[in-house]
Amino acid sequence: MRLNMALMQEVDIWSYGCFIFEMLTLRIPYEGLPDSEIYDLIKRKKQRPRLTKELEAFWTVDEPITRLKLGITSDAHAEKLRFLIDLFYQCTRGTASRRPKAEQIYNSLCSLPTCYDLS
Repeated sequence: MRLNMALMQEVDIWSYGCFIFEMLTLRIPYEGLPDSEIYDLIKRKKQRPRLTKELEAFWTVDEPITRLKLGITSDAHAEKLRFLIDLFYQCTRGTASRRPKAEQIYNSLCSLPTCYDLS
């Protein structure tokens, strides 16, 4: 039973990563693909959903033109966006045991400044 609970949490963390993906992209992960292909991408190839080119570019190299395309207006917003992209990548790691635990996610979210702290 303990093994099943750990596996359930790892799957929940993956699902949370997909929720973050939806918030970041306003798209459904793997939209338009048949179930068999989605299964193959996740289970066999360990491939997470792909972020937009703009989000990938922002996460890789933060440049003014990318910020402009994404509508980022402050360094505080950029930090939060970078945090969410990084959290997405952590939660959708192919190896389930390398994903963060729910408590780690909670603590990292609590450490962020609130929306009211943004200037």
